[in-house]
Amino acid sequence: MFYSKYWFWLIVISLFVIALERLFPWRKKQKLLRPQLLQDIFWIVFNGYLFGRFFSFTNNYINNFLSAGFKNITNSSPYINLLADFPFFLKIILSLLVLDFTEWCVHNLLHRVNWLWKLHRVHHSIHIMDWIGNFRFHWMELIVYNAFKFLPVAIINGGDWKVLLVVGVISTTIGNLNHSNLNISWGPFRYVFNSPRMHIWHHDKHSDLKSA
Repeated sequence: MFYSKYWFWLIVISLFVIALERLFPWRKKQKLLRPQLLQDIFWIVFNGYLFGRFFSFTNNYINNFLSAGFKNITNSSPYINLLADFPFFLKIILSLLVLDFTEWCVHNLLHRVNWLWKLHRVHHSIHIMDWIGNFRFHWMELIVYNAFKFLPVAIINGGDWKVLLVVGVISTTIGNLNHSNLNISWGPFRYVFNSPRMHIWHHDKHSDLKSA
């Protein structure tokens, strides 16, 4: 069904955040049709759909290759499936914790390792922050990110596509909100969770205009 496809949720999430930005804009004068918008439309089509299809194809190929290799050598699966007996909701919570930790580690390296920063600076080249900036990434950075973000989640869940889909949808929602033109700080939880207020400061501090 269509609701089992990531692209469907990508459209729903994007339209939802666009509506929030129109109804409750933080920067009142910021326009929907802004500079760099066409660039960002390209990035969301390429990274959010075309690259996603390519990555899905290659991921399935690698998955089948690894599974066959492990079965021939050890007569077992490469997936540990530690969460096999956990309730679905708890699988999602634990997977999100694993995903968030690995994403933080990779993001830290993207800012500290010179050759990784050269990839990540594409993301920081955005001039006006809104939801679609969440998809402004160099395609090679996506390979780095996806490998380190979702591989551990896939391993501990036995490659359960339902868990991966839900985690991917939640991750996209958080990313769109963090880049959005919304005045959200999460109050006392701001020291734990990222937010548009925090993330716009992060982009301003590490602006590619200052570090080119």
